[in-house]
Amino acid sequence: KYSKKQELPEYSREEQHNAAYNASCETITLLRNENGILPLNKEKYKKIAVFGRCADEPLFMGGGSSKVTVDKESVDSPLKYIKENADGIEVDYIPVFEDGFNDEGVLYNMRYAGTDYDCAVLFVGDNYGADCETESFDRDSIKLPNYVNAVIELAVRTFPKLVLVLQSGSALIPYRWENAPCVVQMWYSGEAAGRAIADILFGRVNPSGKLSETFPLKERDGLCYPGDEVKCEYTEKLNVGYRYYDAHPEEVWFPFGHGLSYTSFDYSDLVLSEEKITSDTFKLKVSFKLKNIGEIAGKEAVQLYIAPLDSIVARPIKELRAFEKIELKAGEEKQIEFTINDRDFAYYNTCLHDWHVESGVYGILIGASSADIRLKKSVSVLYDGDYTKDRFDGSMVL
Repeated sequence: KYSKKQELPEYSREEQHNAAYNASCETITLLRNENGILPLNKEKYKKIAVFGRCADEPLFMGGGSSKVTVDKESVDSPLKYIKENADGIEVDYIPVFEDGFNDEGVLYNMRYAGTDYDCAVLFVGDNYGADCETESFDRDSIKLPNYVNAVIELAVRTFPKLVLVLQSGSALIPYRWENAPCVVQMWYSGEAAGRAIADILFGRVNPSGKLSETFPLKERDGLCYPGDEVKCEYTEKLNVGYRYYDAHPEEVWFPFGHGLSYTSFDYSDLVLSEEKITSDTFKLKVSFKLKNIGEIAGKEAVQLYIAPLDSIVARPIKELRAFEKIELKAGEEKQIEFTINDRDFAYYNTCLHDWHVESGVYGILIGASSADIRLKKSVSVLYDGDYTKDRFDGSMVL
């Protein structure tokens, strides 16, 4: 809010676009990169093929309230910036999806194009011609349309070095192409995403996005929503999202919190300020070292989970309680510290109608994703306000 005496800040369309670009660079997520297919450069590749209408006309926003009016010239084309970045690399563009998919010749040509290119980049999206990610209705499936799946499957079989770029607002199930060698989740990354994805593909920007949801291999079954025309009971209760998949890792394609970089990070020296807590109100300091052991600068989103190890009530295996994205130069090491408190150990007790800390042993887990835990230690909590504290003897350790 501004008073009449204050001047409104000067609006800059260029600054807005740059802000969109920076946001895209932070969120685009590298999911898989076998044998160092990315980044693209002329030392590795002389000729590449770019497939997919989304390479030229990106799907950069969803429908409904997430849909905004943007001038076409303000939307960056990935293809344009791929060609600009491809110094010394020949780039061919094949739309594949022009008006739906009705050209069997495209499949034929792709099948026999594999020997002509050193690498292929295939852009696909989930809402060709329709706002399937919006409010008011649910998606019918988190699989892509069958004709899109068919093209991806063929591309995976045809090109040993294939970069699959996914443009969607949420998780996708890899129907018949879960073994794609290089996968980039572009999301709906806004008007400047075209330049951002090109800069990531060519290594001008080191990817640092992490998944905010699990990418499964199949749709969940066994869920029960009986309903009585008044209410609907979700019987999985707290075991939603990554909490469910922690107990069913065989159903996971890429886990919650996952995201790769062009560099590597080492986690070490986990220290807890206390290993036994006997007060009702407390703060626990958790510190560890993070080092960039690669040859280029990068960012890592470190995650802290808490795991109740001997609870007498049904609770998730672990829950995310803190995270932070850290930027490190090549070879740089930093001391990372989180402070968590008694509320972070609590669960909502439906009998007490209040948040409750249960006495017991808790695992403090530091990870690069929910499935990639790098460091762990245990802490004993004896909480005076816990009506079950007499059962706890503090003997369990992680």
